[in-house]
Amino acid sequence: MTSGFGYDSFTDNYKVVVVLQYFIHGKAYKTEVKVHTLGTNSWKSIQECPLGVLSMQQSGKFVSHKIHWLASIDDEWKIPCFTVSFDLGNESYKKVLPPDYGDIHACNLALSVLRDCLCLVTCHDIWVMTDYGIQESWTKLFTFSNMPDPAKSYSLTKAISAFEDGQVLLEYVENQKKNVGVYDSKNDTLKLTMFQQTLEASVESLISPCF
Repeated sequence: MTSGFGYDSFTDNYKVVVVLQYFIHGKAYKTEVKVHTLGTNSWKSIQECPLGVLSMQQSGKFVSHKIHWLASIDDEWKIPCFTVSFDLGNESYKKVLPPDYGDIHACNLALSVLRDCLCLVTCHDIWVMTDYGIQESWTKLFTFSNMPDPAKSYSLTKAISAFEDGQVLLEYVENQKKNVGVYDSKNDTLKLTMFQQTLEASVESLISPCF
């Protein structure tokens, strides 16, 4: 199962989207997509994504009134993969083309939201779509190159938050161990934090949790 949450400006309400995949002997045979509108007491079943197989590895990322997932043309997740957006207003799917990040395996890709932009993490690079929906606007913010210990294996898994001074809070894997660090893109240095759990960036809201 994977899910997404966001604001539908068309109805002036919030929606939860859940994607369910069912497996037999390790092979997916059925997918269901359900939508819940806050303030109601029911779920609505809608069409599954006709563009490809959505990734179950991450929750959907909300940007520009749409929820986004990584997707592939088949359940074997061979490259190239792409991003699928789900419009909360008309409840439709659309393909979002990625940047030209080269020959990177799909398991080394991850979506985030950074500076209110759609963000793609590609093993050692951080990309942001500065003009939503325009493929040419994908911009590489930095390459995660200066590792604390060159003898170890590193890869990025998530960009959590960016700060005004150019530092980025990110999640990375070091020799199969997940860590959270602060990367200074100006000096190309990484400082390990005390956090060992996955973090999420939060934003202020006037919506009550009991809404």
